[in-house]
Amino acid sequence: MPASQHRHATREAKIDRWLRGELLVFLLPIMTSSTVLGEPSYSINKVEHLYGDSRQVGVTSAGNWVVAYLQWQTADDPPP
Repeated sequence: MPASQHRHATREAKIDRWLRGELLVFLLPIMTSSTVLGEPSYSINKVEHLYGDSRQVGVTSAGNWVVAYLQWQTADDPPP
């Protein structure tokens, strides 16, 4: 396994046990079969305009959100 992939695969066994023990529920099938959005995708980026929130920052991809969150966590005085 490449080092970058190994870095992100740190809890596979625990998550597997939780899934097998039915402690976690995969919500996508429930959402897509119980909700009709009129959007081609259920991605938060595609549906956030439906609930009226406007984005306060210009982060547009999942990778950039991870970076922004890590920067927020390590900031000297993160906002509430």
